[in-house]
Amino acid sequence: MADCPSTAAWIDKAEEDARAARVLSSTDQSAFGGTIAFHCQQSAEEYLKACLVQARQEFPKTHDFEALITLCLRVSPSFAELSGSGQRLQPFAVAARYPYAVPEPAEVRQALEDMETIRRACRSFLDLAQP
Repeated sequence: MADCPSTAAWIDKAEEDARAARVLSSTDQSAFGGTIAFHCQQSAEEYLKACLVQARQEFPKTHDFEALITLCLRVSPSFAELSGSGQRLQPFAVAARYPYAVPEPAEVRQALEDMETIRRACRSFLDLAQP
C-alpha cells in the first residue's frame, strides 16, 4: 500500500465526484443521466477505498463493489448493508461511458440515493461529520 493514496486523498476524490453528480442532477438529469450515474458510482467506490486505506486493508485496482464490500466486511460487519447499493451502482463503472447504455431517470435518482447511502455509511465509519 506504499503507493496508495491517503485516506484524505480518497475522501477528497469521493467528494469531488459526489459534488459533480449533485451539480449535474440539479440541472438536467435527462441530458446528463449517464454522467451523473458514473460520478455516483465513482464517489461510492472511492469512499469504500478510503475506508479500506483507513483500516490498512490492501485492495486491488478494481471497480468491483462486491470485492470492495467483501474486503470492508473484514473490518466491520456494518458494510453488509451497502451490498444492494453497490450492486445497483456497479453497472455505471463502465457502461455509463457508452451511448447505448443511457440510464432511465429512475435509475439516475436511485444512483444518487445509493451514492448518498454509501457516502453516509463510510463517513460514519471514518468518523467524519455529515455535511
